[in-house]
Parts: sequence; structure tokens; C-alpha cells
Amino acid sequence: MSTTAPSDYSRLIVISSVYTDLQPTALSPAAHLSRRLGCRVFLKREDQQLGFGPHVRGVYNSMSQISREDRWRGVVVSSLDHYARGTAWASRLLQTQAVIIVPDHMPAGEIHELKELGCVVLQRPACGPITPLASACQQQALYINPLNDCHVLAGMGTVGLEILQQIKDVQNLEAVFCSARAGGALEAIGIAIKLFAPQVKIIGVGFQSSAAASSPSFSISIMDSVASRTPEGTSPNSINGLNVLQVQKNWLTLSEQLETSTTSSHTEEATSEATRIHPSVVDEIMFVEPYDMSQAMEDVFIEFRVLIDVDGSLAVAGLKRYAFSKGLGMETPSLVAIISSTNLFVSSNSYDPTRENKQ
Repeated sequence: MSTTAPSDYSRLIVISSVYTDLQPTALSPAAHLSRRLGCRVFLKREDQQLGFGPHVRGVYNSMSQISREDRWRGVVVSSLDHYARGTAWASRLLQTQAVIIVPDHMPAGEIHELKELGCVVLQRPACGPITPLASACQQQALYINPLNDCHVLAGMGTVGLEILQQIKDVQNLEAVFCSARAGGALEAIGIAIKLFAPQVKIIGVGFQSSAAASSPSFSISIMDSVASRTPEGTSPNSINGLNVLQVQKNWLTLSEQLETSTTSSHTEEATSEATRIHPSVVDEIMFVEPYDMSQAMEDVFIEFRVLIDVDGSLAVAGLKRYAFSKGLGMETPSLVAIISSTNLFVSSNSYDPTRENKQ
């Protein structure tokens, strides 16, 4: 694919067709975090978007470039762990058949969800013989590689424009934090913000892989505070008829999820358009520990009663570490964390699609 200049991205972002069917998401002030950190904290709530992340913006924008005469051919998209739901919703909105190539570690529940939205799902091992491009050729379909598609990046770049429009004083916006493993979202948002507000820092947040490999598993109990007051002899799993639910990303422990993401996406992202533009739009990559991420999940739940996943927790944890290191005061600039996905499954039992037909 030919490279796209920054000036071209400014045009592509502004003329994006995202808002034909999609709505802007909220930039929510985090009052409790602001008081604790001594600065103005905002969360960009992309978890409220269709598909629970900004990736639907990108795929929708790319698919909308396909002429109506060619849409009957359908599209093949490599999901890279982040684009599956976004592709499913985009194809549904544009009434285009989508074949999604997903990694072999994707859980059955998520695959079932994609099929319910009307997609064909093909699983492949990390080094399997089926490539997305070969699959597209076999089906005479159009192939979209999200990380190498300027229209995908431009569509996600609308998140950056929204932040600049929603923040009261752009001059007081100091930094925007996003997961460094969010499938191009960091670079796409960085493009938009650097084009229109170049003084704002774009900071990617990653995890310490060595710490992740040795960290213990953890889960979040939605009713921890209630369970701690459970009378003796009462099961904490049946308080007021409610279950204490264990929340894990893709049914993996945090450390397992971090290890899986490291091995599953590095190869495909190594030579992408997102990687090419990364140095020009990202000011810094900082790293946090799994403990920081678990605390960030708890902070957001206390603030909004919302559960976030690994990517969202990375952004919030990075923002917190930055604020603590700078020793910010209330009159200092604002900080924004991108909740770039909510890829969570809440379950008290193993997923069994046959159970739906029995109820």
C-alpha cells in the first residue's frame, strides 16, 4: 500500500463518513480521580460506541468507500483481536457480508456473538496456512487490512477530533493516554490530535511483560463490598439472589491475556501503516505493572460503575502514573484517558451455546 502523508490524513479524517450511522461518544469528567490526582481527568468513553470500541469507526469508514455495485462481493477482515465486533457492526450497518479471520484463541462466546450479527467467522492458528488475503481471493471478496488501511485509521481518528471539540479549553489539554496495544487506535487518535493541536502529548501505555509473565491471576468481584459484610454461614454467591461474578478478559487471567496479546499481534503489526506513522504522532510509550492496571479497573468501576478491560486499564493506569510523577495541581492542564475497548465476558458458568435453546 502507498503511504499517506499527514496532510492527506487531515482531509480523510474531516470528510470521514463515520457519522452517517455512528454517534460521538462522551468525554466524561472523572471527579473522584481528579480530586485524588490533583488535576482534571477525563475519560473518552469509546466503550459506549457500537462494538464497544473505536474500531467500528475505522472499519465502517473503510467499508463505506466501497461502491454499492461492489458491496455484494463482501469483505474479508483480519480482526487482530480488536476489530471483530467493529467489523460485525459495520457490515450490518452497511448491509455487506463480512468474513472475519480471527485468532484461534478467541473464545466461543465471542465467536457466537459475531455470527449472531451476521458474519462468517474463520479461525486460524497464529502461523496457520490460511491468510486473510488468500481467503479474500478464494471468495472474490475485498480484503481490508485494518492496520494498513488509511481509511480505517482516519475513521478512528475522529475520536481525536471529538476530544478537541468536547474539551472546554484545548490549550489546557496536556496529554492523551491510550493503550499501546489497541490495534492502531493510539496512532489514529494521535494523527488527529497532532494535526489540529500539536502541543498535546500523545502517550501510549504498555505493560511490563516480565511482570505480566510472573504475576498472579486476578479477578474482579462485583460484590466484594457486599460479600465482606456477609453473615457467617451465608454463601457469598447467593446474596439477595445475586451471584458474585468473576470478570476476566476473554476468560483468561490478566497475566495470560497479556502474554497472549504479546505473541498474537506483534508479527502482523510490525510493518503496518500504523507502525510507520507511530514515531511522528506518539510522544512517549510508558509502562505500568499489572497491579497498576487492576487498581485502574477498580478506580473506573468506583467512578462510573463500569467495568473496563486490559486496554482501558492501561490508559487509566498510565494517566495516574503520569499525574503522580508530575505532582500536578488543580490549576494545571487536563489529562484524557481513552477507554479504547471493553472486551469483557461476564460469566458464572462456561459458555454453552446449546443452553440458549433449552431456556
